[in-house]
Amino acid sequence: MASYVLSKLSKSENARDLKFKTMVLPLFHSSVVLYFVWLDYHALTAVYTLLCRHRVILQSLYVLGLQYFTLWGQFLQQLYFVSCVLKDVLLYTPDKKLPRTKRCLDYLRGVLFPSVVFPISVVMSINFWCFYNIDPTLWEDLGAFRDVIPLWLNHGLHTNIVVLCILEVALNPQLRYPDRKTGLLVPATIILLYATT
Repeated sequence: MASYVLSKLSKSENARDLKFKTMVLPLFHSSVVLYFVWLDYHALTAVYTLLCRHRVILQSLYVLGLQYFTLWGQFLQQLYFVSCVLKDVLLYTPDKKLPRTKRCLDYLRGVLFPSVVFPISVVMSINFWCFYNIDPTLWEDLGAFRDVIPLWLNHGLHTNIVVLCILEVALNPQLRYPDRKTGLLVPATIILLYATT
């Protein structure tokens, strides 16, 4: 009798986990991607307005602003959440179709989040707000940014990324972690690429 109850209980837990995976996680990932689209639109609008008003800043934004670590973190986080949405969409395809794509997306997500996205988000948020609170002119060029970039956009680029990462860890406890070599090699490569731009 006890084994029957335990088997029913484990089946209900598995059904709840399956429902959670097929409903809540795709909704969360999709809403995060839509949030990033909205944030990118407003950030690009602010940059365009800034460039139209202050031509001097155009010289500092060479190479499309790749010298800003915020853009690197934003790109990597967006890549991670888009891969999550693709993986969520592939959950509805039969198992025999696209098995390599599913494995590649699992591997990409397993490498990106724990070794790059989460650490970069935390470091970027802490660095930005520490320096910003000490001296805002370290980040703003002659007050031009203050007129164009609102405070909520700074929070969207530098604070909410950590909140989204913490929510991802809380909602998706079955994250796969890479092996030690990959977990150290990938961030080192990204930091080296950032240092050379």
